[in-house]
Amino acid sequence: VGACPFALYIPNSFTPDGDGVNDQIRIEGNCIAELEWKIYDRWGRNLFSTSDPSQRWNGADVSGYAVLNGDYPYTLKVIDRDGEIYFYKGSITVIR
Repeated sequence: VGACPFALYIPNSFTPDGDGVNDQIRIEGNCIAELEWKIYDRWGRNLFSTSDPSQRWNGADVSGYAVLNGDYPYTLKVIDRDGEIYFYKGSITVIR
């Protein structure tokens, strides 16, 4: 009773083209206590990082400049409410 089943959804693409549809991307999940999400460019420079599960990435780098179409690698560390730690790596495709 009271158990919280951990679930996570990591989108793999989005279209930050300013049309108001699918312009931002975020991690969706259940029972997330903590997370650390980082998105990089192809040279390993950090474009975006957050520890806020509700934070969204808008397809801009840390200076606010829009990134080009392409694949952007990410790392994600999630701790659920039971203290279990999960690590994920993948890429997000930006389509403008």
